[in-house]
Amino acid sequence: MPAAAAAEGALAEALAAARSGDWAAAELAFGRALETGGGAPAMTGLGLAYRNTGRFGLAEQAYRSALVADPAYGPAVLNLAVLLDLYLQQPAAALEQYESYQATLAEPDARIANWIREVEIRAGRSAGHAGASP
Repeated sequence: MPAAAAAEGALAEALAAARSGDWAAAELAFGRALETGGGAPAMTGLGLAYRNTGRFGLAEQAYRSALVADPAYGPAVLNLAVLLDLYLQQPAAALEQYESYQATLAEPDARIANWIREVEIRAGRSAGHAGASP
């Protein structure tokens, strides 16, 4: 089986396991997808498996590795933002990722815009006044 087909099969298996909440099986399948050339999608999926099993440091490493492989891979940017925001309580770092994600979209996402406004408050940055002194 060619590597691309093997990666696609492993990714499909991993996504099915993730949808069913079987994060152990998803982790194994995302690992197989990564070994067969799954790249940023497989690494991002591995990050999701780590996050959903409470291994936040590994999740962050996985998302950042996905972004090294493909700096424009939106799902990795968004998942890193969520991890930094909700799980690691790093609103300033999360804000940077949310803004980066929003900038990649053809049209702004209202949901992400709301998250950005909320995180700006928690990060101590006034909306529309980034970098301004009081």
